[in-house]
Amino acid sequence: MMSENTQKKYLSLKIEAFEAYAIVLNRLSHFNFAKNVIKIVASKLSSRIAEINKISTKAIFDLLSNKASHTQELKLFAIEELAKQLKSRPHVLFQSNILECLGLHNIIIKKEEISLLNEDTLQIEKLKKEVRKKFRKGKFSEAREQKLEIIKELRETDATGVDIEKSSSLNNKMIMAILGIYFDFLKNRATSPLLKGVFLHLPTFTTHVNIEIVWDLINVLREYVEDEAKRKKLNLSNLITALLCC
Repeated sequence: MMSENTQKKYLSLKIEAFEAYAIVLNRLSHFNFAKNVIKIVASKLSSRIAEINKISTKAIFDLLSNKASHTQELKLFAIEELAKQLKSRPHVLFQSNILECLGLHNIIIKKEEISLLNEDTLQIEKLKKEVRKKFRKGKFSEAREQKLEIIKELRETDATGVDIEKSSSLNNKMIMAILGIYFDFLKNRATSPLLKGVFLHLPTFTTHVNIEIVWDLINVLREYVEDEAKRKKLNLSNLITALLCC
C-alpha cells in the first residue's frame, strides 16, 4: 500500500507524463501514429482526474483549431473519436465547454484559404528552382541563405500544396460527423449538461449544408420543444427562428 505522499507524487508524475504526450499530438506527421495518440487522448476526455481531463480537452481543441492542411484527416478522426466517447461515457465527466471545439469557423478550411496555400506552394517551388541554379553556378553562400529562407517559409505557411477536391470532401465529412453528434443530443440526450454547446454552434451549419438537412434539424428541434417545459420553449423558438433566418 502506497503512502499518501507517494500517491501524490505518482499522480503528479502521471499528469506531467500525460501532458507531454498530449502536446505531441499537434506535432505529429505520421498519420497512423497520430491516430493512436488521438484515441488515447480522447479516452481521457472524461477522466475523473481533473488535470488530465483539462489537458485532454485542450489537446482536442488545439487539434481541431489547427489550420494546417495536413491535419484535416486527423480532425475528422478526432471528431469521430469524440462522438464515440460522448455516446459511451456520462456527460457529467466531460468539461462543460467540450462541444465548443466543434465550431465550424475553427475546423474547416475555406476555399479561399486553400487558394492561398496553393499560391504559397508555387512561390516555394520557384524559390527551390532558384536555389538549384545558384548551386550549379557555384554560388554556395547565396544558395544556403535562400535555402534557409525556404525552410522558414515552409514552417510559416504550411506550403505543402492542397488538393481542393479532397479538402472539400474532408470538410463535408467533418460537417456530417458533427451534425451526427448534434442530432444524437437533440433526439436522445435532452437533459445532457453539454446541450448548451449544441445550441451555441448549430445555427452556423445552415450555410454549409443543403436545405433538406436544415429542415431535418428544425424538425428535430420542434420535437425537442414539444417534450420540454414551456420555459425552454421560448429559448428554442428563438433558435428555430435563427435557423430559418440564416
